[in-house]
Amino acid sequence: MDGLVKLKQNIHAYLKRVYLSQIISGLLITTGLLGLLWVVFSLLEYVFRFGSDVRMILFYGFAFIAIGLVVIQIGIPALRYFGVLAQKNSSEAADDIGRKIASIEDRLKNILSLEATLKQKENALAKAGLLQKAEQLSGFRFSDAVELKSSFRWIGLTLIPMLFAVFIFMWDSSILSDSTSRIFGYSQSFIPPAPFSFEIKNGSLEVAEGASFELEVQTKGNVIPNNVFLVVDGTEFRMKPISMGVFVFEFNNVRNDKQFQLRGASVYSQDFTLLAIPKPKLLRNEAYLNFPEYTKKSNETVVNRTKLVIPEGTQIKWKFDIKNSNTRVVTVDSLRVEGLGDENTLLIDQRFMNSALLKIGLKNDKGLIDTGQVVISVIRDANPLITVEERLDTSAGNFYFQGRLSDDYGITELNFISKIGGVVVFNESLPYNAEMLDQGFSFAWNPDSLINEPGEELIYYFEVWDNDGVNGSKSSRSRTWSLKVPSLEELNEESSERASKTKSALSESSSDLDKMKKELEDLRKDLLDKKKPDWQDREALKEMLDRQKKMMENLEQKAQEQRIQERQNEKFNRYSEELMQKQEMIQEMFEKLFDDEFKEKYEEMNRLLEEMNKTDMLEKLEQMDLNNEQLEKELDRTLELFKQLEFEKKVEENIERLDELIKDQSDLKDKTENKDLSKEELAKDQGELNERAEKLQEELQNMEDLNQSLEEPNSLPETEELAEGANEDMDEAKEELDKGNEGKASTKQGEARDKMEQMKEALTSFQEEQAQGREAENLEDMRQLLENILDLSISQEQVMQDLKPVKGSDPKFVELTKSQKNLVDDTKVVEDSLLALSKRLPQIGKVINDEMTAVKYSMAKSLSHMSDQPPNREDQYKAMTLERQQYAMTSLNNLALLFDEIIQNMQKQMAPMTKGNGKCDKPGSGKGGKPSASDMKKMQESLNKQLEALKKALEKGENPNGKKPGQKPGQENGASGQGGLGGGLSKEIAQMAAQQAAMRKQIREMSESLNGNGGGSGKDLKEIEKMMEQTEEDILFQKISSETMKRQQDIMTKLLESEKADREREYEQRRESKSPVTDFVIPEEIWNKFELEKKSELELYKTMPPSLKPFYRNEVNRYFSNFQTN
Repeated sequence: MDGLVKLKQNIHAYLKRVYLSQIISGLLITTGLLGLLWVVFSLLEYVFRFGSDVRMILFYGFAFIAIGLVVIQIGIPALRYFGVLAQKNSSEAADDIGRKIASIEDRLKNILSLEATLKQKENALAKAGLLQKAEQLSGFRFSDAVELKSSFRWIGLTLIPMLFAVFIFMWDSSILSDSTSRIFGYSQSFIPPAPFSFEIKNGSLEVAEGASFELEVQTKGNVIPNNVFLVVDGTEFRMKPISMGVFVFEFNNVRNDKQFQLRGASVYSQDFTLLAIPKPKLLRNEAYLNFPEYTKKSNETVVNRTKLVIPEGTQIKWKFDIKNSNTRVVTVDSLRVEGLGDENTLLIDQRFMNSALLKIGLKNDKGLIDTGQVVISVIRDANPLITVEERLDTSAGNFYFQGRLSDDYGITELNFISKIGGVVVFNESLPYNAEMLDQGFSFAWNPDSLINEPGEELIYYFEVWDNDGVNGSKSSRSRTWSLKVPSLEELNEESSERASKTKSALSESSSDLDKMKKELEDLRKDLLDKKKPDWQDREALKEMLDRQKKMMENLEQKAQEQRIQERQNEKFNRYSEELMQKQEMIQEMFEKLFDDEFKEKYEEMNRLLEEMNKTDMLEKLEQMDLNNEQLEKELDRTLELFKQLEFEKKVEENIERLDELIKDQSDLKDKTENKDLSKEELAKDQGELNERAEKLQEELQNMEDLNQSLEEPNSLPETEELAEGANEDMDEAKEELDKGNEGKASTKQGEARDKMEQMKEALTSFQEEQAQGREAENLEDMRQLLENILDLSISQEQVMQDLKPVKGSDPKFVELTKSQKNLVDDTKVVEDSLLALSKRLPQIGKVINDEMTAVKYSMAKSLSHMSDQPPNREDQYKAMTLERQQYAMTSLNNLALLFDEIIQNMQKQMAPMTKGNGKCDKPGSGKGGKPSASDMKKMQESLNKQLEALKKALEKGENPNGKKPGQKPGQENGASGQGGLGGGLSKEIAQMAAQQAAMRKQIREMSESLNGNGGGSGKDLKEIEKMMEQTEEDILFQKISSETMKRQQDIMTKLLESEKADREREYEQRRESKSPVTDFVIPEEIWNKFELEKKSELELYKTMPPSLKPFYRNEVNRYFSNFQTN
């Protein structure tokens, strides 16, 4: 049984440790609570000084609580600890132990339960098992499960009241000690002594009504209180100590008598009364404001205002209500003003031109006073305000102004003024609304008619006048702008600098496109290896699109800047008409590098970037590569043409410089011979000419540099030796003049002049020879290229016709594929020739290169469809091949017609040159210019006759030229071609289709021109353009029907109407009087009406949208969105 005995001893040790922990906790809890209760009771007694009954309750209450805590928290656990009181039995102790040591809970309970069972019935075997189990638990000390240190968690409860008591003892030990003594001596009576008394130091307790009063109190006695309180109507206010035993308190704004009492600690004083003495008062003021009439402000009355903000010249009538006053003083800015009224009223009437301070002083018999003041802030009539924003339309040279006017009371005049050299050259009165204080205005102005000489400076500004009725009308000016025209020399420098920047921008853009081409190829290869494009592919494409956008914006900006420079050159007629026309063509080509179609494709690719799958992206990459290749060619071409133009300009400039220098040198030679000037003046003038000659030599070198930068440099005449010789002669002439040898100086001046004349003659001859030779060479190249294009068209048609009956398995299909490959190679040759020629001829517009690119693309696609046909899809790919071949033919036919038109215009321009004048006429002048509606009607009438003949020939199966369909030129009957239409008829069809396409293009240009000039016929021409496009399709697909002919008659009718409208327009233009300045001012009411109509039309469109395909619906919505924003 030793194991069982040890187990029970272990349980007993656990219980003793539990009770010991409870004793420790009880000691801490009892000490803390009794300490806290002692401090609380002592403080209550200190504050309230209870009577005997309450102190008795506190005493016995504390005693009973203390006894209860000691018995419960300490006594009972101690008695159980020592065994005086019954402890927990083994089963209860086992439960507690099991909760703390979970691993022995069940075993301990089983041992105790088995023991109880064996006590009732002896069983040796069970007993042995019991002992064995008890022995297994002998390794556990149950008492260790009780942590005594957890009992000390109550130590905080003990320390808090102890620390609080220590703090109170340190602050004032009597608080606890005296209170404790009074509680223990509850049966005794304790009377508090008065340790000090109060003395008021003020001479009297009187104050003027509404004033402040500082009460000063001194305490006298053995004890000086730390704080003294002022008690008013039961509310205590702490007085401020200013020295030992002296306290003050300030009564603010005393309106009535104040009764108060003083308290220091528990000592109270007797009652005191502070008397409020009445004083004079300003009770109320009323002001009637009479404003100047021109301000259009309604007069008003204000009450009790201490500050008035009034317009200049306002008359104010005051009425002040006063009280307890028999003397009054009124001043305005220290100047005394007489006031009227009785003893309770004060009246003042005053007009104010400046800001002022009105002061009023009141006094009664007792010497008390009251003052008041009113601040009058006079707002002077301000100058009118005007802000204007300027915008320049570089295409027409118009200045557009958008501005705002504002004034505090109204506008009386608005003018736009321009000056040159301080003299007013233009003054126009602009409309305004006199009733509106803040309003906008717009104005358009073209200064071209005002500036006539280089170097002039035009100053212009707006001036506005207000309606000031007090001081007279005042004016304000907007910011002053200046338009300074450079001198001819500055104009040359600006033109050269602008040209350099433009060339640099074109060259950089071309290089960027070349890099982008490689990146596109890398992206395409990378995309081919993937199932679908990932984020990196889209980001790479987006980055390239962003670069393309920046390039586009940069080039458009450069085009705009170049347009401004061109306008200056044109304004002062610096170059020949031929060069100006050439410059205009290059400028238009520069500005149209990015047409609407290109921008539309760019925007569409940006919008669909996130939605593209692999196939879409590959297609877009191919399209983008094609567009970039085409753009790169246009950039190279524009750059080369620009270099040529710059070179030709430089030649003209140098000829002009030489001409002026020759004239001035000749004049100076005459003055030297005639001795019209002094030696010093002659030497000075010769020195200036020498500087100009050196500048000329630099410009000749620049001309040579420009020539060498061309892809095909010109053969410039050798002028270097002549230039150096002329400079040497001029330097020697200057030296002789300095020495006073006029005769030798005159000889050298003449020699210099002769050499410069030789230079001028050489450059002039070079210029004329270049013009004639270049035109002839270009014309011959154009003709050769036209023949090549026609040969390509006929060959492509032949391959297309031969392909129609051939199956994919036919051996002839391979031969046709080779023929198509040869055509692709030939197209490359034509493309290179066209590119080289387009770099010399600005007449070859972007549309020609676009058509050439379309030919190249269509032929390459057709070859691809023929050589890469998937199994079982031969018919589909054959149809696609024929479609692409038809597209290639259409583009080739368009090219042929466009080339033919250019050749005819060049021949007309060269016609005058053959008569020996050495100069060509202005391009586009006379019959060579843009056709009128009358010309178009004649051309359309001729085409209708050809169509009628073609329709009959197709119906009879004959060729209009007498040959059977399919018969090649030169063949006799029976020797027909491969079937289908022959070369002769095909060529006629191609020419008619191209002719119709060219007329359609000219109709479109006429429409855009009319719409741009505000004409109303543009819409009718748009209808003609659509009808011509349908006819063009009928010709290409050989579907000439009665409906086609009827449509042609409708076109003729509309062209007649357009011709009539042209005549009426020309008549109106002849009647129109020309004014030097175009005024585009839009009245406010008309503009507002237009805005309302625009808004209503927009709402009508939104409520009843037309039936459009998704793409065009999106485009229309985007357009209206921009329209609404603008």
